Amino acid sequence: MTACTERAVLVAAHALDLAQERRCDRVYLGSETCELLIPTAPQIRRFLQGTDGRTRLTVVTPPCTDEGLARIERLLDALPAGTEVVFNDWGVLELLRAGFRPVMGRLLLTVRRGFRRGGLSRLAPEMTAFLRHSNLESPELQAFLVESGVSRVELDNVVQGLSLRLDPAFRASLYLPYVYIASGRKCLFQRMATGSDEAYRSGAGCGLPCRDLSLWGVLGDPDERVLVSENAHYYENAVLPADLEALNVDRIVDCSSLSRPARAGQAGEPGTREGM
Repeated sequence: MTACTERAVLVAAHALDLAQERRCDRVYLGSETCELLIPTAPQIRRFLQGTDGRTRLTVVTPPCTDEGLARIERLLDALPAGTEVVFNDWGVLELLRAGFRPVMGRLLLTVRRGFRRGGLSRLAPEMTAFLRHSNLESPELQAFLVESGVSRVELDNVVQGLSLRLDPAFRASLYLPYVYIASGRKCLFQRMATGSDEAYRSGAGCGLPCRDLSLWGVLGDPDERVLVSENAHYYENAVLPADLEALNVDRIVDCSSLSRPARAGQAGEPGTREGM
């Protein structure tokens, strides 16, 4: 990482104080995975008033239903023109074509997301090379992004690395230390809070218990743990790739806030709860 690398921090809209506690050049505000956590207009105004323009803003948006798209339309009305917005849903890109700076989110990066490190050393070099491929290597996708006004893409720090070579028109952001595995509408924390499978129904009310809670799951090998945060799963890889310049990376996004503080009295690691 060089001195010119921009430092960003990902924070949920309800945790704006966290953005003020961490030294950074830019704040990523929002959620990558849950439309119920899309920032509201008052939250955006609070952030803008609290920074007085000293910290740059990127708004992060998740995959969306029609209801989520409506939320994002209301959000966009509250954003200053030219605000950078990360989209993790191609439908959201359509909303950003005029007046905003769209960024392709890491959920749209198609790459092998297996988290079991132990097996990598046993693979043939050809197989390891295969696992490093992603959809961003496609000239057609890169051309589509350029035509859509996208000049920045978000990358995951997958343990096998990426063989990506981007067109010089693109810059890239790399997320540390948590690598996205998968997400869905079913939310473990909503299920825990309600004790009912009714919580899994689309459109069911949610008290957002994930706002101050995350879980670590241990699957066999203690070194291969999974972080459950919001409605998604992640694994940890804090080792920077050696080829940041080759990947066009000029921004590091600290997503450590996905490991949420636990409620008082809960067992487990500081900031998390052991489970699974």
